[in-house]
Amino acid sequence: MNLERVIRDYIQLQSSLLGAFKVSYPEASDYRWLLEFPKAGSIVVGNDVWVFKKHGAGLKFSRETSGPE
Repeated sequence: MNLERVIRDYIQLQSSLLGAFKVSYPEASDYRWLLEFPKAGSIVVGNDVWVFKKHGAGLKFSRETSGPE
């Protein structure tokens, strides 16, 4: 796998995570201070469950389960 492909896949994953977060937590709209953001939670992207928690000035996502490919 070449570097360009890895970077494109990473950008796509980040976009998918943020899109799923916005759909699941529409009340979270303060992207500067994260005031209305939940401290932790989970979202589904594709067949994968991702958990997140507030981390510094952003959110840290970790894949909890991986669905069938």
